[in-house]
Amino acid sequence: MQKKLFVLTAIALAFPGLVLANEESGVAIHGNVNVEYSAVKIKQTASGGGSVANDRYQKAITDPALFSGWNITAKEDLGGGLAAIARIEYRFVTGAGVADVAAEQYVGLTSKDWGTVRIGSVGSVFRDFAGGASVDRFVGTGLELRGAGGAQYAPNSGFGTINVVDHSATYFSPIFNGFSVGVLIAPNDATQADPTLANTNQRNPNHGGKGNGIDYQVAVKYHIQKYGDVFAGYSQDNANDNERAQAPINGKTADDEKVWRIGANLKFADFGVYGQYDHISNAKNTFSVPTATGGSGNGAAGCAGSSAQASGGDTGVSTQQCNNSLNVNGDGNIWSLGLSYSLGKTLLVLQGGKTTADAVGVANERTAKNITIGAIYSLSKRTRFHAGYQHVSVSGAHTVAQIGQAAVGFTGAASAVLAQQPDRSVFSMGMRHTF
Repeated sequence: MQKKLFVLTAIALAFPGLVLANEESGVAIHGNVNVEYSAVKIKQTASGGGSVANDRYQKAITDPALFSGWNITAKEDLGGGLAAIARIEYRFVTGAGVADVAAEQYVGLTSKDWGTVRIGSVGSVFRDFAGGASVDRFVGTGLELRGAGGAQYAPNSGFGTINVVDHSATYFSPIFNGFSVGVLIAPNDATQADPTLANTNQRNPNHGGKGNGIDYQVAVKYHIQKYGDVFAGYSQDNANDNERAQAPINGKTADDEKVWRIGANLKFADFGVYGQYDHISNAKNTFSVPTATGGSGNGAAGCAGSSAQASGGDTGVSTQQCNNSLNVNGDGNIWSLGLSYSLGKTLLVLQGGKTTADAVGVANERTAKNITIGAIYSLSKRTRFHAGYQHVSVSGAHTVAQIGQAAVGFTGAASAVLAQQPDRSVFSMGMRHTF
């Protein structure tokens, strides 16, 4: 069997468009290739008023949300309705020559009667099961709600709508009388899984560490026949010993980050209604020092820049605006709401939301309001075009360099600088092919 798997995998790598064997048992290769033309502008004014040289749209052809990627999946029928599964996934950026970046990589078991277990680096319950990517029609584009759009909980720990969670396991149950359950556990009480330390055997930044205990998520979903799903969940990303030992920021020491979520994803004939609400407590800090990579955010106080990768940046301006981030050790909420209408092969979309970072210590309250309008045209089930416009109104914006820094209280001179470039506008049009 090992020899057969090796041969099948080699053929899959040599012929990436070929599906080997079948979906019941065998090896297959799948993926997405996404590319778009995007124009991003963050409003800027000079300190004495008037415009500045960088007050313009930055344009690029790229994959700003790092959505393109390929994966190999394997499945073996073990009998009695049980099957072994495995997945190896990498992502890349079209138009920018960015090398493959590791994503989901796991092994597990699946059964129609008992559900699915995945062990390794996995997508979280809040990303794949209860809301997250499923309540954003423009996910994977420069118009998506997470990160720069300011309307999705998206920490780089992977516990929200971004990345994956390392050193973890998930369980997704079958549907019983309309109900299903998703659970994630991450028992990473180890120095080698500490995001505050450089050169650990994991991607930085992430979660875990000595004294971390068990991070977890749990969610319940109810399927309404013909209409869709409603869901609720809870997430806890614990602080480790090194995080708790850091000097207080905003008058508080690090504590366990907790998130409560409710939401729905419904459809009534050609109309879709979807959204979610998250309440976050004790937003965890970023770790720009001393991690080896520099990292741009571990917990909800960090930055998921989303369409930032389209820029490259003139001095004093970047398209990586951190509109979904909360104040370090503070609370806040993030909600989104969307409407869609199917008109033949065209899906019309109107969606948006708001992030509110509550004031804590010397950090003032900040808000980011998102409105997005656009359309998706499907040439087939696997090929589509999109076009749309997004505007984000920001009060008290964060810059990438200042996220999570103890010396930046977002008051006085610091807030005056930040207020010079609050509002964000994005135009995007692009194509995606799934294989």
